[in-house]
Amino acid sequence: MHTLAIGLDDASINIVDLRTLGEIGSYKEKTNVDGISCLEFSKSGRLLFSCAQASNSITCWDTICEQRAGLFGTEYLPDGVKCISLSREGSKIVSAGK
Repeated sequence: MHTLAIGLDDASINIVDLRTLGEIGSYKEKTNVDGISCLEFSKSGRLLFSCAQASNSITCWDTICEQRAGLFGTEYLPDGVKCISLSREGSKIVSAGK
């Protein structure tokens, strides 16, 4: 996989192909959230998980269809999700707050 995902302060995400240095995808949260705090690709690279600084949810993006595939919320992190990580086999996701 030769891609880089970049989270920006305006809650948008750009995906860049490192071989050509060209943008191959762009995503934007529609709700009023602060900048992206963490990004994590699925093992296959098809899904991209993101969380924003002031949000208590994780967004799943489908990089092939270039649209949001899901939204996962948690009441256990009222101060927002700051970090996410997928298990090695890709079947579990873990999140952490402040």
